Amino acid sequence: MLFQTLSRIWHSCPWTLGLCGLMLLCNLELFAGGSEAAQPVLRWLEYDRPAISDGQVWRLLTGNLVHWSREHFLLDIGVFLLVGILYERSLGRAYPWILLLSGAAVGVSLFALVPEMTLYRGFSGVDSGQFAAVLCLEVRQSLRDGNRWWFVGPAAIVFVVKLASESLTGQPFFGTDRLGDLGDPLALAHVAGVVGVLALFPVWPDRTGYVRPLSRQTSLHRGRCRMHQAAARRTEQAAQERPGSMIRRPPAARSRSEGWLTTAVAEN
Repeated sequence: MLFQTLSRIWHSCPWTLGLCGLMLLCNLELFAGGSEAAQPVLRWLEYDRPAISDGQVWRLLTGNLVHWSREHFLLDIGVFLLVGILYERSLGRAYPWILLLSGAAVGVSLFALVPEMTLYRGFSGVDSGQFAAVLCLEVRQSLRDGNRWWFVGPAAIVFVVKLASESLTGQPFFGTDRLGDLGDPLALAHVAGVVGVLALFPVWPDRTGYVRPLSRQTSLHRGRCRMHQAAARRTEQAAQERPGSMIRRPPAARSRSEGWLTTAVAEN
């Protein structure tokens, strides 16, 4: 029973659980204690601007995976795990791209826009992108089910106010600085994660619940109809080419000289 439950959870959110396991491995040195010099893995993966300039471009992505302290790691991974378990299946095939684009947007934005920042660690930018994707999904679903607005609306407002407040004040919106060493709060990372998701928005897969415009839905329906019609024509042609076939053809496809019996019956 326990194995079946764990297997069901894994199949419902493999990307979330897999990435959580990867981050745990990357941050094991935080739980071992010791000085910063005793953390070679963290230092090799963190966003380091001079090292990136020397060609170590992987740090643009891996800087999101490592953290400054245990509290920092547990806060980021806790938010990510909760949202991922609830929504990964709903987001479907777009989910790994959401995470990838959010992480890349954070690293590239820091490198391009904040030249004075030499070091960065943290997954909060990807968390923000993940939550923005969930809001996009919920807003689209709320357009079909108005009862969802009572929690989607307040969540969207709080999220936008949070981003604006952090951008203007440079301070954590929820007071998370009291939890321990979380590094310097950086609103740009959160905004960049959201922008990375919005870049994916125009090509969002259908299975995520994204409501396509009516014209798009109509064109998809017409395309499927044409496919079915072409398949029916191929079946009809194949039946005509096989004299012994028992497949009936529509009356319109027969010549006037043909009766209602199939070719096989006629030959008998």
